[in-house]
Amino acid sequence: MNYSDRRNPRMLSLIFSLIATLVSSGCVGDIDTDDLSGDDDDSTFAGDVVQSVDWRIHEEIGSLIVVTWEQLAAAVVHLEFKIDDDWFESPKRQLHDGMQEELLLGVPYDHDVTFRVVAATDAGHTWTGDEQVAHTRPIPQGVATASLLTSVPSEWEPSLEYMLLAVAGNRGWTVVIDRAARLVWARQTPQFYTSLYSRPSYDGTDILVDHNSFWATFDEGAASQVQRLKIDGSVVDSYDTPGLHHAFVDLADGTLAWPAVSGYTETVKKRNPNGEIEPLWSCQEFHEELGVQNYCGSNTLVWNESQDTFLLSLYSDETIVEFDHATGQTLRYFGHLPGAWGFDPPDSAFYWQHGGHFTDAGTLLTSTHASGDSDECVVREYTLDESNEVLHEVWNFGIGLGLESEAMGEVHRLPGGNTLHNYGAGGRLREVTPDGTVVWDVQWAGQVDVGRSTALDNLYDLAP
Repeated sequence: MNYSDRRNPRMLSLIFSLIATLVSSGCVGDIDTDDLSGDDDDSTFAGDVVQSVDWRIHEEIGSLIVVTWEQLAAAVVHLEFKIDDDWFESPKRQLHDGMQEELLLGVPYDHDVTFRVVAATDAGHTWTGDEQVAHTRPIPQGVATASLLTSVPSEWEPSLEYMLLAVAGNRGWTVVIDRAARLVWARQTPQFYTSLYSRPSYDGTDILVDHNSFWATFDEGAASQVQRLKIDGSVVDSYDTPGLHHAFVDLADGTLAWPAVSGYTETVKKRNPNGEIEPLWSCQEFHEELGVQNYCGSNTLVWNESQDTFLLSLYSDETIVEFDHATGQTLRYFGHLPGAWGFDPPDSAFYWQHGGHFTDAGTLLTSTHASGDSDECVVREYTLDESNEVLHEVWNFGIGLGLESEAMGEVHRLPGGNTLHNYGAGGRLREVTPDGTVVWDVQWAGQVDVGRSTALDNLYDLAP
């Protein structure tokens, strides 16, 4: 009997009838007829568990493909999908009967993606479905796109697969690009708002987008909000953040903190999980203590979880202030105000700094202008000499390269030791090795302000 005979229902019926006659007559012992039915074959298993596989483009986000199928029995299911020559996987999920769906994430706009459904039962059976090809929508009108200038994959930070960032333009966009600088996700900020500081939530499961009215309607941020959403665009929650004009940060317990504008000064405020808003630190009081009359303008707020302190970058004072979360007390400050820590060497001082924060190694890292009379955008890193209250420069990047940025920018130390420099209004993003070699260089054309940028290694953490 050949293989095709086993798939012929009439032949199987005759065989089973003959076996039953032989068994009843005592000519042979019991025979496991399952061995003849072929039910353990993967192709039969698949038809019993997954069927009606289909796909559609997401209604709001045109780069998302929604794959649907009917689940007839329990199995662990995931999607395998190919973008160009690279294969990716969605997370494996234990699913039961009923209609199911999963997103294909990280697919560039206006691009083909080949996908298939893979199912596995507890018994160890695995089936891979037929391949299908889907195509994403064209790039949304009005969003700024980037070009890849330099790419050395062997030297990249391995955990950086994608970048989540705010791109100012027509109202502003929150976008995700991949290592090829291709746009793989984009969401425009609503009318009468703009976005500068989009970022992942503290737990990495949501996207936090600032809808700030300060730069859109010039109302001193009276209508500003922070929106919490999933990568499919579904809104989890929204929070009123009056006075918000730039930076914000969320804490482990869900608290939101931000510098709030009021005339020519600012007060760092926080919104507790219960919705109560209270002040944390006053720039006006800080200035009064120092006897200065500068206006207050900030561009970065960072929460240092281990010490429960905040770092606030005041570009107006060219100073970074550290203050205590619980008491609001100013602990120390670095820069150019009276009583600030000094710099060693003196010409390593930062000016018009942005993105200042403490690294895991305890150094202070910031994006800055190279000098007080230059727009050249560079990176400076310092160790902290507590006893002498001096910042000692231990590393820098970009001096003499001539890449300028009038405002904004930030810098991140990546887990493997590389450094990611965001040039803000310069419309550039560069990854460099510790010796200053550029291994990834992305540039936006025209006048594009790149806001907050965060490296991501997995988009599925942001899925609903």
